[in-house]
Amino acid sequence: MSSHLVPGDQAYRDDKQLVADLAALNEQLSRYVVRMLDADARRTEPVSVADEWRFAQRLRTMADRVKQRADRRGAPDTPSLLEG
Repeated sequence: MSSHLVPGDQAYRDDKQLVADLAALNEQLSRYVVRMLDADARRTEPVSVADEWRFAQRLRTMADRVKQRADRRGAPDTPSLLEG
C-alpha cells in the first residue's frame, strides 16, 4: 500500500478522515500552546485540568490512529515510536 491518499484504495476514506482530523487537532494544539503562553504571561487563565485531560486523551487517540495507519501500511522492520 502506498503512503499517498489514492481514491480506490481500500483505506482511502479512513486516511482522508485521518488527515482532516489531524488538521483539526493541529488547530487545537496551536490554541493550547498559545493559551499556555498567555497564561504564563498572566494575560489569561490557564487551561482547566478537565480540559487538559480531554485534550491529552484526544492526542492519545490520534496517536493511536496514526500508529494503526502505519501498521496497516506495513513496515515490520521499523520500530514504533509510539510504543511505550
